[in-house]
Amino acid sequence: RLLRLLSLRRNELPRLVHAASVFILVSVNDGIVKSVAAAVFNFRVGVDSLPVMYSWIAVLFSLGMALLSWLTAKVTRQHLLFGLLGFVTVLLLVNCLALNLHTRGVVELQNTGFYPFLFVSSELARSFVGFHIWIVAGGICYTSRAKVLFPLLAASAILGDIAGGFAVRILGPLLDAYALYGLAVLNMFVIVLLLRPLVRRYFVSQ
Repeated sequence: RLLRLLSLRRNELPRLVHAASVFILVSVNDGIVKSVAAAVFNFRVGVDSLPVMYSWIAVLFSLGMALLSWLTAKVTRQHLLFGLLGFVTVLLLVNCLALNLHTRGVVELQNTGFYPFLFVSSELARSFVGFHIWIVAGGICYTSRAKVLFPLLAASAILGDIAGGFAVRILGPLLDAYALYGLAVLNMFVIVLLLRPLVRRYFVSQ
């Protein structure tokens, strides 16, 4: 009855559950990365610098999208997706390690330009991942079924946003910034592991 209510076919259920779990985890990551990067930047640099940061984000995002558009004609969709996710994972890991070293007093980051880099790179990372996860959605759904599956995937993303907010609210007072950011790094590995079978099994020809 529930499947009929949602206009779902029984053979679409495994695909939907698999994809929805990825959407939830991506949205959880989005909330963690955004919250940690913004909190650290606002505390260390100040909100007065935010307009400049967002200007850089807009420019770099446009350049990044142009680069990805060019790469689309050079490499397969799957290779481009996992290449991007791998790059984002490494980028988040570098930020996490830098925060860890600073917390332990090994390095001083205040006047190194790291905090602007942390904010800009984190915003770009979550923006690119969020954009490409919808490309995955387009790749696993036949065009004729997108109007049924896409709203359910969007609902999964909203649930992930809520879960990410609760995670930051509960864990924020308990963990250092690098540890909370590190959860996002670990989560990225889980996302990649989930995406591999999803792409292998369910990518379709439109």
